[in-house]
Amino acid sequence: MKARHAGVLGEVIEVVRARESVEGLDGTEAAIAAFGRKLFGERRASLETWARFSSFFERRMLANLACLRGAYAMTAAVAVDVQPPKNVPPSLPSRK
Repeated sequence: MKARHAGVLGEVIEVVRARESVEGLDGTEAAIAAFGRKLFGERRASLETWARFSSFFERRMLANLACLRGAYAMTAAVAVDVQPPKNVPPSLPSRK
């Protein structure tokens, strides 16, 4: 809902939501979506993806967009009950 209020077109929202190809999107929107997918899917962006992403924005905006993505990821992690796999020992001491 916030994306719509920020002026993002419904078509773009649907492509991102359904994880469809970004081929038909505007260059800027496609670059942002591709960067986010690489960042969250592979935990890094290729040089090609970064070059395309950075060709649309100045350095400060690149940092802001990357930090914003990170903030949303942290919020999502905190908002759900994230538990380590059962076969992984706890890394912190238990509370007494």
